[in-house]
Amino acid sequence: MRTERQQLSDVAGVTLPERFTARAALTPASTAYRTDATSATWNELAHRAAAFGLGLAELGHHPGDTVAILGPTRPEWTICDIGAIGVGAVVAGIYPTLNHEGISYVLEHSGATTLVVAGPHELDQVLAVSNGVPRIERIIAWDEVDLSRDARVVTFESVVARGVATLVLDPDAFTRAGDRIAPSDPAFIVYTSGTTGPPKGAVLTHANVTAVMDQMNELFPMLGPDDTTIAFLPLAHVAGHVLEQYGRIQLGFSAFYCPDVKHIVDAFGDAKPTLFGSVPRVFEKVLARVDETIAHESRLKRSLARWALATGVSASRGRRERRREPRVRRAIAERIALRTIRGAFGGRCKLFIVGAAPVAFEVLEFCEGIGIPIYEVYGMTESSSLISANRPGACKLGTVGRVVPGGELVLGADGEVLFRGPNNFRGYLHNDEATAETLDADGWLHTGDIGEMDADGFLKIVDRKKDLIITAGGKNISPSNIENVLRQIPLVGEALVHGDRRKYLTAILSLDKDELQRFAAAAVLPIEQRLRDFLQHHVDLANAKLSHFEQIQRWTIAPEPFSIEDGTLTPTLKVKRKAVEAKYALLLNEMYTGEAAATSNAHS
Repeated sequence: MRTERQQLSDVAGVTLPERFTARAALTPASTAYRTDATSATWNELAHRAAAFGLGLAELGHHPGDTVAILGPTRPEWTICDIGAIGVGAVVAGIYPTLNHEGISYVLEHSGATTLVVAGPHELDQVLAVSNGVPRIERIIAWDEVDLSRDARVVTFESVVARGVATLVLDPDAFTRAGDRIAPSDPAFIVYTSGTTGPPKGAVLTHANVTAVMDQMNELFPMLGPDDTTIAFLPLAHVAGHVLEQYGRIQLGFSAFYCPDVKHIVDAFGDAKPTLFGSVPRVFEKVLARVDETIAHESRLKRSLARWALATGVSASRGRRERRREPRVRRAIAERIALRTIRGAFGGRCKLFIVGAAPVAFEVLEFCEGIGIPIYEVYGMTESSSLISANRPGACKLGTVGRVVPGGELVLGADGEVLFRGPNNFRGYLHNDEATAETLDADGWLHTGDIGEMDADGFLKIVDRKKDLIITAGGKNISPSNIENVLRQIPLVGEALVHGDRRKYLTAILSLDKDELQRFAAAAVLPIEQRLRDFLQHHVDLANAKLSHFEQIQRWTIAPEPFSIEDGTLTPTLKVKRKAVEAKYALLLNEMYTGEAAATSNAHS
């Protein structure tokens, strides 16, 4: 018998409106999303999205025009996205953390004629730049704003009301609009993070995205309408937009919206998710928090908790190596600590998905050890999110899995990962040269990542093609691998390793503000001395895991944490290597001239 998800793929065709309409028809009364204040079924979401799309058309928006959306991860983002795409629009997401310059760039480059904003703050940002983008014909605000500020501003609810009136007169209007869309038509423009220059607008078609939706069917067949997740990833990012939002439409599970990642810990208790996907940093923070909580327990409780975690990790290793599982010890560990630790994730979580950046093996083992399988996946904007994935029944920790169904994966002569599949993007908007460099004439996507593949087809990413450090001694070193180790140090939020054409490696450590405040509150010695000693101890431990030529000889603390606002992090929280090196050039040079000690003064 065909499963519900297979039925969805069979009947829905290869455009997003068809796929969404099929989801709403299959599970109309199931929950599509929840927030702190409201919820909606798939049928209710479908009606609201259709009303928004038709209201947009009533305002004069034409098929093929671009709608830009600037706002946090909220149900309105999903409603506007589905509705606009359903009447033939192309959606360009704008990260809410972008500055005026970044917003202006996306509006100008995408050619948007409609702009959707969350509320007064976003409207302030837009009005600071939109007068310089005269093609913006209408600005739609989700929340209450001062409509007198600009004649182009209308409310979200007024647009929906227009569409509702149309549906009353013509219930099939939205379906007919979707019928005019071809699979090869563009659906999204997803802007890359811009780690190496201005963001590039990757154009994803309807067929690209539905290909990923079909891949999700085969990768995670156990997920369905009874499952729920937390939606917190930026919907301007390919993972949030394609994997979370459209993967959810494909598989039918619900989402609890968490607009602010700072509240993610609280959201676990409210959402009680059965699955959770994130970048590694969120998992790293949870692991650090668990370690900190255990450290403050009594000696007996501390010893028992650490024994329980070690037992859980040992048991998971045994399963991977097909050794006999210590069932009695595992059961005791469950009662002592593991069940309680899982409760921090809401108590119902049955799987984790992690991707977008290198993840430390300790994090993977921690998740497996507490009893929640974690599946590392790999992809990029240009592959519409997925290239390879671990999956139930086919998982090797420390790898990014096997190539996705329907795709091909090979390694180039220099080890570069090359991918070909139906989810490869159409190209970069207004940038044929960059498109040709990334997507060759035979359809192979050149990822820029260096990989290794084992005999079973499991891929491991070992380097970035353009990020290699070559020391004065001729050693080729991957800074990302070392940075991954340094990020495991308590208090460290981000790290940058430096040393190209130098005699040895140095590092700039960006400290986590919240963790630093807790550390300072518990300080007995002067905070500067205690912090230096603490970090040096952990850098020494990190160095012990590295080859001699990879070890950090000197390090310093960034005067302020890396951030999106100061340009040292991308909107997806990736370190902008060149920006950090330029901003802290003096600090870096001092670590090679002998003008600084092996550690700098701490900044708290």
